[in-house]
Amino acid sequence: MRSRILAVCCLAVLLLPVFTGLAAAFETVLYNRMPVAAGQALIAVAPRHSRAAAVRALSADGFRVIRASTPDGQVLSPASWLHDAKAGERFLVVEFDPARPIDEALAALAETPGIVAAAPNQVFYPAFVPNDPFYQSHQSYLREMYLEKAWDLSRGDQVKVAVVDTGYILEGLTDGVINLLDGYDFADNDDNVSDTIGHGTQVANVIAHATNNGIGAAGVAPGARILPCKVFRDGEEGALESDILAAVDWAVQQGAQVINMSLGGGGYDSFSAETMSDAVAANVVVVAASGNEGAGSVSYPAAYEGVIAVGSCDTHAIGDFPTRSSFSNYGDALDFVAPGNAIIGETDYGQGIGFYVASGTSLASPMFAGAAALLIDVAGDGYTVEGIRKVFQQTANRDPDAGWDDELGWGEINVQAAMEAISGPIPNDPPIVHIIAKPLAGAAPLTVTFTGGASDSDGSIASYLWSFSSGETYYLLQFDHTFTKPGEYTVYLTASDDSGESASDHVVITVTPGDDNADSKSDRGCGVAGGAGWADLAIMPALLAVWSLAMGRRRRRAAEKAGIS
Repeated sequence: MRSRILAVCCLAVLLLPVFTGLAAAFETVLYNRMPVAAGQALIAVAPRHSRAAAVRALSADGFRVIRASTPDGQVLSPASWLHDAKAGERFLVVEFDPARPIDEALAALAETPGIVAAAPNQVFYPAFVPNDPFYQSHQSYLREMYLEKAWDLSRGDQVKVAVVDTGYILEGLTDGVINLLDGYDFADNDDNVSDTIGHGTQVANVIAHATNNGIGAAGVAPGARILPCKVFRDGEEGALESDILAAVDWAVQQGAQVINMSLGGGGYDSFSAETMSDAVAANVVVVAASGNEGAGSVSYPAAYEGVIAVGSCDTHAIGDFPTRSSFSNYGDALDFVAPGNAIIGETDYGQGIGFYVASGTSLASPMFAGAAALLIDVAGDGYTVEGIRKVFQQTANRDPDAGWDDELGWGEINVQAAMEAISGPIPNDPPIVHIIAKPLAGAAPLTVTFTGGASDSDGSIASYLWSFSSGETYYLLQFDHTFTKPGEYTVYLTASDDSGESASDHVVITVTPGDDNADSKSDRGCGVAGGAGWADLAIMPALLAVWSLAMGRRRRRAAEKAGIS
């Protein structure tokens, strides 16, 4: 009786997991800079190891099997996998305390008897390419700055960017900033930042247009929080320096991490120099436009020490070196260039709210401000203004044989390269490969139709390669292959993407011996596989002649043995 009770207890322990078929909601953590599910891992059990023993060993170390996935795509409950010895597994999913460090859990799994492989349960996200209509048709300049991969890592969430400009249109936009903060009007000394000119609205939208919403255009840092600082009075084309400096000081006090000033004019004075210096000393990235006169000197406030002066470069093919826009000011104080020619954004320049295309260093500057927000988000609390500047400087797109020059500064910002300099390489998702083979089994000769495909979330498929365990290779997506001999054949499909990542899937084809007896009873004729068609009938006389010759030789040999000549 005792042994029976113990057996029942052990069975109860092994069946404790409740199978839902789907993983419960999970928390995402970073492991080696990759997003993974906290408290989960994938494992493989040695083929001849006792499954029950493996489950007991896992349980003793705080792990619980929650599901099994088979090579043919089935998802099994722990109980089904445990008690069906014929059910193979590609991997098991185990869960553990989410507070347990991933590396510690993987180390423990590696020491668990019977476990031959363990890995974190990675979290994959669709690669981020905005579906905003104008992104594909009018915003190739964002791809020039290599933003797509950068968006996989950050969208500037929670980074506060002050825009010192004409304010922001508060009603009527269809694709405006999502995270718009309460700003201030320094020109009229009130809290009404409504923009009647339109310039500040487009500048802010370059930084943080609502993105991936199926409407309009994309912003550089769509998650950034925009703090409008209005310094132009309604209908006025100029802003007072006193208002601009008050706005900069206020933005610093409000916790702005980036300040953008798409304005310029005047000359050097100590008041402005001190204000800009104090803002930079407070660890604020201060960015300003170099000016639109095509002159050989950079406008103020961009020319002040510590301010990052951004000029404009023309649109170009991805990977080409930039060239300065003809209107862009250049000179000793220039730091970088960014796209500023034919930039689209939603605003109202006096003809109603819509999407306007405009050019100028006023639009290059917010490109840099948005990129800085992305880097600050990735760098975290440890970022410094000098560190942000230096990373962009070291990774800018320019002729590698040239250093700084007065036309382009350090070059055009490359956001992906700058991010990778901080966080390491941004992972490239491998392709996902699919195989359909029909039929999977049959008698020789067996003709199987193979159909393959692959998808790539962050790129495109560059090549396909089929390889057979019997040695054949194919490069097609669909084809027929005939197996003439019995056996088990493993067929692999490998897909490679445009970044060099590859992935494979495979299928096993089982070919059994052909049924000769069935052939002889059929009307297919003389045991010739597949039956005799018109082409086969043409060779029948030759076959009969060979048969007759062979029978004559047999009769002669028999006569010789019997002594008959």
